Amino acid sequence: MSDTQLINSAGNGDLEGVKQALDKGAEVNGKEPQIGATALIAASIMGHTEIMKLLVEKEANVNAADNNAFTPLIYSAAKGNVEGIKLLLEHGANVDTRNANGETALIRAAGEGHADVVRILIEKGADIEAETSEGGNALILAADNGHTEVVKVLLEKGANKDHYHKYSPKVAYDYARRKGFHEIEELLKPKVEAAPEIKKPTKEISPTEQIMANVQLVNAIGNRNIKGVATAIENGADVNASVEDDYPIIKATYYGYAEIVELLIKQGANVNTEDSTGRRSITIACAAGFVDILKLLLNNNAEIKKVYMVANDEIMKMLEEAQKK
Repeated sequence: MSDTQLINSAGNGDLEGVKQALDKGAEVNGKEPQIGATALIAASIMGHTEIMKLLVEKEANVNAADNNAFTPLIYSAAKGNVEGIKLLLEHGANVDTRNANGETALIRAAGEGHADVVRILIEKGADIEAETSEGGNALILAADNGHTEVVKVLLEKGANKDHYHKYSPKVAYDYARRKGFHEIEELLKPKVEAAPEIKKPTKEISPTEQIMANVQLVNAIGNRNIKGVATAIENGADVNASVEDDYPIIKATYYGYAEIVELLIKQGANVNTEDSTGRRSITIACAAGFVDILKLLLNNNAEIKKVYMVANDEIMKMLEEAQKK
């Protein structure tokens, strides 16, 4: 009974109740059965720092984990509890412990937008490039959720803005761009080399060489490699050919690579190409809010159809102006 009282009191912020339960002999590291929380975990979930201090003084295990492998540090990071974080770290909390989702305290803090906590954790040695089980890291999650200050701290502390999502050919910039977080987009914008002059092959190439060049082209687009795109075209790639329904201009638009879209158009890519699912570059650009790519497409006679339903206000104005021309 006293163990239950201790955990409930800790979660409810009842300092006197916690003291009473401890005086009655409650086990400071006892767990409740539903989620496996200790009193320290319960206090950490709710951000009750004074109770956390008392429990730590009573030798509560700062690295205890519940049934989902969440520790007091991970919960405190998610809560943004700076004082709680400092307390736990001072008493030996493992900074890089992961929960069942592969999340560290740093990843949780970044995803929730707690810049001060992110700074503290990194300065205490947290792995800035750690990935979740789903493949994201702190910078990707901060960018995807629009947490500008967190992104600034991560970059200041050396986060690699070219770190690709483990299961997707996207970096943090791509997530911010797709969500329309323009300030973060500018912070993360990659340096794109100028497109080199392209010299098309002067001799006829074999069908096998053509296929290889086409594959080389779509792979270069996926890697944001404008030089590789140019090389593939020089090797004979057809800018309008698909590789397993992967069309170069649609792929470049999907990933938001305006410079590559522009290069493909200059090399004769059809701006109205449609894949087997009915996707076109203009619908993708409208849905994602890629204004720069939309301008390129409209300036090169992209057909305006079936796009209004996915366009935001800024895009709508552009489309309306284009129809007046």
